[in-house]
Amino acid sequence: MVRAALIASAMALASVSTALAGPCRDIPTTWTIASVFVDGTTATRIYGDGASYVDGSQGVTAAIKVCSGTNDAVLSMSTGRSVLFNLAGTSLDASPLPPAWASAGPFASPAVGNRKGCSGSPCTVVNIRNILDSGTAPRDQYYIIHTRLDTGFVAPDSQTYHLPMHNPATADVARDANDSFINFPDVNARVVVEHFPATAQTKEQWHVYAEQPGVDSPSPENATLVSGDRSVSYGQFSVPFNLTITVK
Repeated sequence: MVRAALIASAMALASVSTALAGPCRDIPTTWTIASVFVDGTTATRIYGDGASYVDGSQGVTAAIKVCSGTNDAVLSMSTGRSVLFNLAGTSLDASPLPPAWASAGPFASPAVGNRKGCSGSPCTVVNIRNILDSGTAPRDQYYIIHTRLDTGFVAPDSQTYHLPMHNPATADVARDANDSFINFPDVNARVVVEHFPATAQTKEQWHVYAEQPGVDSPSPENATLVSGDRSVSYGQFSVPFNLTITVK
């Protein structure tokens, strides 16, 4: 009886503690996507529409997904905002033949409503994987990690595509079943994440960019264009990008 009473008491205290803690909340953020790469001269190939992306503002959801346990930093768009892509002149392969839009210059994913395999309109998602290093990174200190980029967008042909940067050597990111498919014929670039802790003058932020050949590693800033169902590869492209994620 005494043991049962102690167990019941412990369970009650745990319930009170959980109630006091309240529901889990993801970390709201602001994204700023630069038009120039970290080398100071190269134009980026994923870039913004002219304004920062503030979580909760019109057309923007931007948060670090701590509640799901992924610790991914995710930016998603709806009508009124967009992220732009430009793959023209960046193909690294002689074959396969990419879609015609890939050589036509910059575009913003059109607002065509929900699509299978993604959510929201215009179904544009930029995902920096495990930006908190599974919660083990010291958020009160500078740190640097290497991770992966995932993107999903609706192209000018009204079809959904993905442009992942999935180097298999990145730490604390689960390998995907299609890693070998994505990393052919060359291994994708890694995504560099530099973390800067909050100070009295600045908010906590992460500087995120594709690794630079000859600086971070020999890899070019390459990613692989694949179909919406990830069954078809349209080859690899040089995709320099440069963005800053700041706690809102």
